[in-house]
Amino acid sequence: MADDSFSLEQVEDIQEMLGEMAQRPRTTFTKKQTIEAIMSHIDQALETRSFQEVADGLTEKGVEVSVGALRQYVSRYRRTQQKAGAGKGKKRTTAAAKKTAKARTTKQGDKQPRVAKIAAKQDAASRSVSRFVEMDEDL
Repeated sequence: MADDSFSLEQVEDIQEMLGEMAQRPRTTFTKKQTIEAIMSHIDQALETRSFQEVADGLTEKGVEVSVGALRQYVSRYRRTQQKAGAGKGKKRTTAAAKKTAKARTTKQGDKQPRVAKIAAKQDAASRSVSRFVEMDEDL
């Protein structure tokens, strides 16, 4: 059975080894790490191409990813980019929020138009906390 106590010299040796390891650049990546590393390029490609085309292109290069998994990766990336940009400069408003604001300023008796009610529900749903399950790299 292994000894559960370590000398100061052993601890220092482990610390040194880990410090050196942290300084060396990574040379291998998991699928998830690869997609995260190229996400800005994926996002650019999606401006003119479909998710299917981008997923097919990644598969041709050896990064086998389904269209659904790619959508999830991109969605998570965009959410984190929005959170990172929150509080900086002008606040972005969604189309649903704009419709809601416009409908509230338009008087139609005391009731909001049906479109405004739907937009308000969509806006509230978009602000709710996501219970998104972390994707495994083997998808």
